[in-house]
Amino acid sequence: MQKRMTGNLLKTVTAVLIAGNMVLGSASVQAAGVSDLSKSSTYAKEAIRWMANNSIISGDKQGNFYPRQSITRAELVTLLVKALNIDTSNLPSAATFSDVPASHWAFKYVEAANRAGITSGTGNGKFGIGSLTTREQITTMLLNYLSVSKEAIVAELGLDDLLKFKDSGKMSDWAKPSIKFAVSNNIMSGVSADSFSPTGKATKEQIAVILYKFLNSKTSIEQNAATLKKVVVTYNNDLIKLKTPAKVIDNDIMLPAEVFSKTGAKVDFDNQAGTVTIKSLTAQDKMITLNDVHEQIDGAVLVPAKAVVEALGFTMDWNDKINLLKIKDSTIPKNPQLYNAIKSMLDYKGEYENNMIINAKEYSSNMNIGMTMSIKGAVNGNNSTSNSKITISIDGEQEDLMDYQTINIGDKIYVKNPDTGSWETYTRSQAEDEGILYTDIEADRNESLRVLDVYGKMNITDEGKTLLNGEEVSKYQVRLNMELLQGLTSANMLEYGLGLEDIYNNGLDTKMYIYVNSQGQLVKQSIVIYGSMVKDGTKADINMTVNSMYTNIGKEIEIVSPIK
Repeated sequence: MQKRMTGNLLKTVTAVLIAGNMVLGSASVQAAGVSDLSKSSTYAKEAIRWMANNSIISGDKQGNFYPRQSITRAELVTLLVKALNIDTSNLPSAATFSDVPASHWAFKYVEAANRAGITSGTGNGKFGIGSLTTREQITTMLLNYLSVSKEAIVAELGLDDLLKFKDSGKMSDWAKPSIKFAVSNNIMSGVSADSFSPTGKATKEQIAVILYKFLNSKTSIEQNAATLKKVVVTYNNDLIKLKTPAKVIDNDIMLPAEVFSKTGAKVDFDNQAGTVTIKSLTAQDKMITLNDVHEQIDGAVLVPAKAVVEALGFTMDWNDKINLLKIKDSTIPKNPQLYNAIKSMLDYKGEYENNMIINAKEYSSNMNIGMTMSIKGAVNGNNSTSNSKITISIDGEQEDLMDYQTINIGDKIYVKNPDTGSWETYTRSQAEDEGILYTDIEADRNESLRVLDVYGKMNITDEGKTLLNGEEVSKYQVRLNMELLQGLTSANMLEYGLGLEDIYNNGLDTKMYIYVNSQGQLVKQSIVIYGSMVKDGTKADINMTVNSMYTNIGKEIEIVSPIK
């Protein structure tokens, strides 16, 4: 009887345990090799469990994965190599990096990742094995794995979508294309609806989620990447838009002949003879005539890039892994389209509109201060018109400081009295003493000349094509230093805003965006300054934007004296 009861008791206990495990299993089961799954965020549990069950991640000797801990470069490349099944055999006998000797546990993973081109060192022969990894660095490593160039993403997709993140200005220029690809393919998302946290330290659970998403959508991601592997061409860092795709034939890149017209060369076709002549306009002895040119796509003649590049005195760098062709001409500036657009402003004719918005939060008095300034007018030779308005607001209470019209003809400044409607005449010095805003053509020319003088020092990024008022334009980003800001921002515009020393001594982030249309005209420029500053012991948050729009460029606009 006792034995029978014991048997029934054992069966009952076993049944209870099985039933309990079935009911509670989803909440209590641990991932294989990971004992601290319960310490992970809810959104990451499924990914960690899947990664552990597939032997991609594991815990330490006690089984702890430490999901919320920041991940080091060594830990990250180990996960990447395992997850992406990268070959770790036939490693070099001598270590590539001095801080990752052959005896180090991560040696084979670091060497494999480096060989595959996923990542490289941090400089001075070191890998930076213990350095923490940022979120934007991860996107770059995944893009490297897919062998897609950043230029291809900029050329095909553009970067405007990143503006939905309020911290897009904090993204490193080199990381923006890879962030764009990661977000577009749902590999990564923001830490909130409007924030990406590009320089935030990535945690182990975040990496688990990223790799989980990547691996479970690998086929579609690789298909999307494949569409970006068409040949991309740059000329002195300017992206050249190819209406007809290039082809690679017998290790030579065949480019549409029109590509070289965008480098400033003259391209002549002789359809009867079947020849193409490409001639440099800056060096008369640089030219090439190609006979029996029959390779075509949709009627566009293709020419061998190497032969033409050498004949014109250029150089080229071809990366067949990512299908990127870089053509360089050492005799002209980088980003020549941008340079020429800025140069064209020396003799600007047309209409313009400048708008400046400053918002500041001063913490000691909890005061919100805002200011807007708009200047709208026209320029023709040494004559100009402007309508200026300045408004300031303090904690929501608004006041107009200035609202008047000026006409500048030669050395005379005509100002319309807003109270009487009559016109008053000033000399330049009198206008400056009175603080009257007017368009000083000579000062603007000198500012443009200063910009051209320091152009070679500019940190320029070609951000590809974007739409501006329905027109496709090229967008450039320029990181500004003190010298550049002085050259690019009107002294009058800054007189009522921040001092330049305040901007740089407090480390405020300063950038400029320039938009150039298909005719090579500068149609818009924006200066953005934001961040926190401390002055005289008082902290304030600053956000300043200056937008300048240019329209009816080249138009002869009649500007006459208002006084007969």
